[in-house]
Amino acid sequence: DGSSSPLDPENYKVAPGRIRADLEALHPFTNCIRTYSSLPPQDEVVRVAEKLGMQVYLGIWVNANAEETQKEIATALALAKAHPKAIKALVVGNEVMLRREMTGEQLAAIIREVKARSGGLPVTYADIFEFWRRNPVLAKAVDFMAVHILPHWDDPEPVSIDQVQAHVRA
Repeated sequence: DGSSSPLDPENYKVAPGRIRADLEALHPFTNCIRTYSSLPPQDEVVRVAEKLGMQVYLGIWVNANAEETQKEIATALALAKAHPKAIKALVVGNEVMLRREMTGEQLAAIIREVKARSGGLPVTYADIFEFWRRNPVLAKAVDFMAVHILPHWDDPEPVSIDQVQAHVRA
């Protein structure tokens, strides 16, 4: 109904069947989807995707709260083990550097931990290019880079619409 947010996990609700309906609508156009969290209700994406023959880049929401991050990791690893055909890769964190919630070294340590426990699944992190450039330790920790191209949100300064094409090419 649009009244809940995944950023409010205590109150985040998804109507029964909504995830299945969304993935069925997407399936004719793509065989793969990305999530940002492994916790309910996003965990249902993995189960439905597997039944539809789709693959998932399974997100692990990483933030400054170590307890929440560890819960995400445990849930994602359990999902990956239970649904190996569905999981294409693990995405350890989304724009953690952009949100300035930890250092590159702290995040790289979490990525290495997940990678060591992933059973050989590819592991990555997702952020805008500038934070990959500033934190080369992250590129060394992942199997491949997931780069967000969001010029309007770029750091240190957003890029105007007149500069977007040149910025992306650069």
